[in-house]
Amino acid sequence: MLKGSIYWSHMNLEIHRSTKEENVFLDLIGDLDMAGAPILRQAIAQEVSQGNIFIVLNFSAVHFIDSSGLGSIIGGLRRVRSNHGDLFLIGVDVELKKIFRLCELDKIFLSLIHISEPTRRTPIS
Repeated sequence: MLKGSIYWSHMNLEIHRSTKEENVFLDLIGDLDMAGAPILRQAIAQEVSQGNIFIVLNFSAVHFIDSSGLGSIIGGLRRVRSNHGDLFLIGVDVELKKIFRLCELDKIFLSLIHISEPTRRTPIS
């Protein structure tokens, strides 16, 4: 995707932002680890504070994720859902899907399996 401008950048993680309809796409590039997790948390918090509550995280360029990264995703999901929005995950490769399944996060993020690119504002129930 990588159409948007660099939104946040830290040593091992860059986040590029773009929009499509009323969805905000955050393309993650690099490692979502202890150093990158706070960057993602800040990006999601800023989007929600601006009224953007349908956020799509693109994982197609994520090479590594640890428990801090998983925590930032779960925290982001809570933040957007508490504002009546939703967080979608796209571009999740086979190895990352295994991690999500192992932690049973695939049950929370139904969009991991069912949605390739959201085009509507309605949350998944």
